[in-house]
Amino acid sequence: MSFNDNLVRVGDRVVVKMDPEARHWRGGLPDGTLGYVIGRNVYHTYEGRCGNGLHFRKPGLYSAEGTALIVWDGTNKAVPGGYDYDFADRNLYDERVKYYRSFDLGERNNCCIARGDHFSKMTRIADLPDTQFWEDDIIRYTGDDFKKMPKLLRVHHVNWGWDKDDRGWCYGVEWIDDDGAYARCGSTNLHDNTMELVRRGNVWNEAHGEKLIFRDLAHEVQFEQLMSRYDEVRNPRTKLYSWTKEEALGAIKSGLGHGLTVGFGPLDMLSNLRISIMKLHNDEIGQRAREATMKGFGI
Repeated sequence: MSFNDNLVRVGDRVVVKMDPEARHWRGGLPDGTLGYVIGRNVYHTYEGRCGNGLHFRKPGLYSAEGTALIVWDGTNKAVPGGYDYDFADRNLYDERVKYYRSFDLGERNNCCIARGDHFSKMTRIADLPDTQFWEDDIIRYTGDDFKKMPKLLRVHHVNWGWDKDDRGWCYGVEWIDDDGAYARCGSTNLHDNTMELVRRGNVWNEAHGEKLIFRDLAHEVQFEQLMSRYDEVRNPRTKLYSWTKEEALGAIKSGLGHGLTVGFGPLDMLSNLRISIMKLHNDEIGQRAREATMKGFGI
């Protein structure tokens, strides 16, 4: 789905504008061919029980409008537009972009995902289907397709986009150590019929009112991140989310955030680290994380 798909309306005149490489592989109508929008296709998507999507949506099954459906002049068949078209009237495009960017979504106004959900009419239509295993559950492999498999694995995610079949649902699982910590050895996909529950994870425990079990403070913080109960903090100097190490530690010391995360930039990983500051929604856990961060850096 392209940005234009969120801007067009039924009856808009559009024009073919294809990337040369895409045309080489797929062919298509000549650039400049005119058409009109008759609507948008509708698709279904899932939002899982954990992950970054929870910043914007509750878990469940959603319906949304996707790619524009276009009838090109001289044809009588509606086809998806995708990235192969543009507005015939650039003034209309500029007007729609201005409206898109100025649309008031309250506290979420600056979030491109939240705005995209609004303009694609993202609507929750059902709860998640029942699954035998939940994210964060600890399981044991019971199949015979692999000659050697770790003793314990953790369900990292449910592959909601893969239809359930006679083997059950499919899950992404990762290698873990005996204490439940990620073993950094790899991951794979398994189905219900080759999995046996060892113990429930904290995602299931929290949803069912059971006691949450943590190895240490780091595990507590990781769970809050897993459930998207945190915010990234903007750097007041740049208005962006990236910080220098000195800026980040100063901000944590002043109470602006609870801790920092480090990721790699797109170029040289060692010289292009990206530092972010997070602020947990649970201030009690956040303050303990803040104290541990300052102690670790000798502040």
